[in-house]
Amino acid sequence: MVLILDRVKNAPKLLIKEIAAETNALISSGAPILNLSQGAPNLPIFETARSAVIEVLESRQLPYTEVAGEKRVRQTCANFLNRIVLDGERDLFNASHICVTNG
Repeated sequence: MVLILDRVKNAPKLLIKEIAAETNALISSGAPILNLSQGAPNLPIFETARSAVIEVLESRQLPYTEVAGEKRVRQTCANFLNRIVLDGERDLFNASHICVTNG
């Protein structure tokens, strides 16, 4: 028998779990979602992403990010989707459509 502590039962819902549930529902409905949550994707690194990483490392500070991820990183992902996945035909995605998490 598994005993679940009251502090676990009464813990507030984690936003990341809500995001995951919504994402799974969208995927199930056929929404065009590029899910990189499993494995290590071998994608080209855009200069904007490279520069942003270098800038953070050189600052010698690693601040907490927004739950959805760094806006510049999310915008870079949106640019990737628009340019690579959609062949540059449309600017369908922007940073507000993207969630970049880890863990």
